[in-house]
Amino acid sequence: KELNTLKYYLELQQLRFQDKFDFTIYVDPNIEVESISIPPTLSQPFIENAIEHGIMNKQDGKGKIDLKFIQREKAIELIITDNGVGIEYTKKMKSSKTSNHNSLATTITEERIAILNRKSKKKFELKIEDIKNSNGGSDGTKVSILIPES
Repeated sequence: KELNTLKYYLELQQLRFQDKFDFTIYVDPNIEVESISIPPTLSQPFIENAIEHGIMNKQDGKGKIDLKFIQREKAIELIITDNGVGIEYTKKMKSSKTSNHNSLATTITEERIAILNRKSKKKFELKIEDIKNSNGGSDGTKVSILIPES
């Protein structure tokens, strides 16, 4: 269900932003899709951030968002990458604007993960980083969420 929801969400965003980006969803063939459980909308806020902050601020070329579900030992790793402007650039843009808008997507998801970790003996992990190019600049953002198997 979550895979279909993500696919439909990305297709709607493509329409909304007039095909400013492409996306791929890869599912490791070792994953039994019907037998895994992914908490609903765990990844959506990061995909939204990739589009709204990374891709929409991109000046050159078409945006690209990749979702990968990789089988790890006793876990599924969800990796979301984009070729947008990156975290540091977005922070600089945000601090230079006089806008009072403050995105809470990452904070809310971190809180959800903390709650899931308190309720379960198995631990979710979240890692967010800039994808650095050879010049030290950013080639986008990578979000990795480790989801323990039930």
